[in-house]
Amino acid sequence: MIIKMVQIILIILVIVVFITSVFGITYIGYPPVISLIWVTSNILGASFPPTMKIVDAQNAGVLALQIIDIIGNIAVTILLISLFFELLGRIDIRGKMLSTKINRMRGHMLLTPANQIAIEAAKLAKRNGIGYVVLDKDAAKVRSLLDEGILAIRGDPTDSADLIKAGIDKAAAVAVCGNDDVENTAIVIESKKANSNVKVVARIKTLEDIPRMKRAGSDSLIIAESVAGSEIGKFITSRF
Repeated sequence: MIIKMVQIILIILVIVVFITSVFGITYIGYPPVISLIWVTSNILGASFPPTMKIVDAQNAGVLALQIIDIIGNIAVTILLISLFFELLGRIDIRGKMLSTKINRMRGHMLLTPANQIAIEAAKLAKRNGIGYVVLDKDAAKVRSLLDEGILAIRGDPTDSADLIKAGIDKAAAVAVCGNDDVENTAIVIESKKANSNVKVVARIKTLEDIPRMKRAGSDSLIIAESVAGSEIGKFITSRF
């Protein structure tokens, strides 16, 4: 918002400088066409046509207007730089690089959503040289993962188009790690729609959801709480 206001102020400043200088040079006695050419070349910082040969550079009024034109030139320069960086900001360079990288991947694992289970699995895959992509709706979370060096992409895992964007059509497996059995079921269904050959391992919260998840197309099911309980049990029995 602030940048837009600054840009508007700069545009107004350039217009005011342009009109003032054109009228000023015309008032001094030069034809309107000469005034337009001289003022435009000054504001744009152009070297053609040579301004020294168009008007009398020794004239006090011309010198004063030339100084005003320099202000206009500075305003134009700042405006163009701000527009350039604004345009650059709209181009998702990192996103395009990620898309290119994902498009080249084959036989990788897709992990979704980006909760702690998926993140730990991604770190393990990275350490073992296994290709992976983390998919999540939350843009801030995706940026945070990317900053940590974890390959992640923003998208809705219940949307087949976003799953394809994450390379599910070339993936070997999908790990559905969410905390909601209903949403996990929807992800499994969409995953199988996008790639019928992909292997799906899904997390479930309750045993009652096992039949539904299997009908959805899950190849393997994991109850995270049972795994955690088993690990705690192993720790206890090894210590006592």
